[in-house]
Amino acid sequence: MISEMVSKGNPNSISDAGVGALALRACIKGAFLNVKINASELNDKDFVKDVIARGEVLESKAEDAEQEILKKINEKIST
Repeated sequence: MISEMVSKGNPNSISDAGVGALALRACIKGAFLNVKINASELNDKDFVKDVIARGEVLESKAEDAEQEILKKINEKIST
């Protein structure tokens, strides 16, 4: 897990963990964009609504995790 790299890993490589967190969030956001564009073509609107809602939760969790990881990194770098 990326946050463990920040907490337990080599202090000189925590910036790499930050880049990993940024890349992971970008991958999740990109995948969700693909889901949204493809879901717009579907007729089952209840299914689409459910999939989009679940995607929004995952996207939000990814953003929160990224911010927490970056916060930990910045705290370690500034001390």
